[in-house]
Amino acid sequence: MNLQALLTPFNLSKPQLLELIKKMNYAYPYYFKKIQKSEKAEYIKLFYDYYGKYDYELISNAIDKLILKNKFMPTFAEINYEIEDCLTGRIFKIVNIMKDNGYFRQGVYGTREEVDKKEFEAYDAVLESLEKKNVHKYMQQEIIAYIKNNIEMEEFRHLYLFEGILC
Repeated sequence: MNLQALLTPFNLSKPQLLELIKKMNYAYPYYFKKIQKSEKAEYIKLFYDYYGKYDYELISNAIDKLILKNKFMPTFAEINYEIEDCLTGRIFKIVNIMKDNGYFRQGVYGTREEVDKKEFEAYDAVLESLEKKNVHKYMQQEIIAYIKNNIEMEEFRHLYLFEGILC
């Protein structure tokens, strides 16, 4: 998919990109001292090509987590993994809000115990798919629709949630 097609004002801006690179430079000064200017420019370009579709908060959180646990400059693969982990955390937070607001009880009938059991089963199925990083397209659409239709979900609007899908 074309990166330009995914970009919105909520994506990583050039100044934010440079701020992230500066943060990595402070955390891993020897890495950046060893590479030449042209290699640094190529790294910045690649970084933007790979991560420009995401919002600043997501990438910054991922880099912060990596800085705390990596002694050496993280690879793109490590950054990808951490971004995926942060995305999963973001979606988990959304799904919990949905549960707290009764989303998984909608259209469920029966005794109180039966409704509670069905709610838990539906919620648990979503969490399990989230853990496996395999959220069904239908559930992705439901999460996005929930965000768009509920004012308390404003903070999640226009953020990258699923591969190729902006909310």
